[in-house]
Amino acid sequence: AFNFLSTVKENKKMYGARDIRKADEANALNRKVNHQAKDKYLRIIKDNWIRNVPFTVGDVRRSHDIHGPPIPPIKGRTRYQESQRISDAHDIIQIPKQMYDNLKHVTLCVDFYFVNGVEVFHFISRKIGYRTVSFPINRTKSTMLSERNDIFKIYNSRGFKIIEVHADNEFEKISKDILPVRMRLVGTDEHVPEVERSIQTQKNDCRAMCHAMPFKCIPRVMIREMIAQSNTFLNAFGNSESSSMNLSPRNFIDNLPHIDYNDLKYEFGQYVQLHVLHTFTNNMKNRTIGAIVLGPNNIRGRYNYMSLETGSKVN
Repeated sequence: AFNFLSTVKENKKMYGARDIRKADEANALNRKVNHQAKDKYLRIIKDNWIRNVPFTVGDVRRSHDIHGPPIPPIKGRTRYQESQRISDAHDIIQIPKQMYDNLKHVTLCVDFYFVNGVEVFHFISRKIGYRTVSFPINRTKSTMLSERNDIFKIYNSRGFKIIEVHADNEFEKISKDILPVRMRLVGTDEHVPEVERSIQTQKNDCRAMCHAMPFKCIPRVMIREMIAQSNTFLNAFGNSESSSMNLSPRNFIDNLPHIDYNDLKYEFGQYVQLHVLHTFTNNMKNRTIGAIVLGPNNIRGRYNYMSLETGSKVN
């Protein structure tokens, strides 16, 4: 995919008026000669295939720095590339026995919170510090139990046992349904400190991501993915206790290794041209669509996107 994040207005601040004028001339000429790809256009100018051109190869490169790669050749000439094969998970991250014995009985802290009107159901475990987020459609008893069952399965799959859940009074209605797991409730108008601190951390991450993007309005699908990405990286990096053990919550519960640098390809909110498949290729339909990067899919080299044509999420 081809990505764009910086705006043209911001890019132009890096250059003088003459440089901008010459870059615009280079951009205009490329549109007149059938939207040549970058490397080919550079070769055309360098080898003087067009006489009396009033700008240089440097101006062409500068036009790409300011305006980014031209969209028409990307839409018209992009070829399909097969996805890389997902490697087999041969290695299981081993947790030292003494450490496992200390952590195997898990206490969960839970609460709801909102980000720009998007409701989030949040769990964090004591000691391990593993976080989960989900986006329920309501706060009924059945929804709480369904979310709770999904979380318990995640921990049980790695041999951990949930023994307690700490929550506020809103969760009293499911206290009997989750037995033999004990429900500990805080007093009226009080909150569980661990989950409150975790919520603050996630909201701070989301604010930082918002201020890094040039958008004035962010749709709900981006808000949800922003929260999910914040949660994923918090699990991947852990806290000071995790650092001392050299094992992150991601290692403990997801059984995934540390993040690979090569899997971090895009920044959240980048504008990309995303390849689309067509049954027939002998027509004039565009080969790519505009999309916004939503975030890595569990940080394994695959990303989610938001289509700018439909506004829906694309995996």
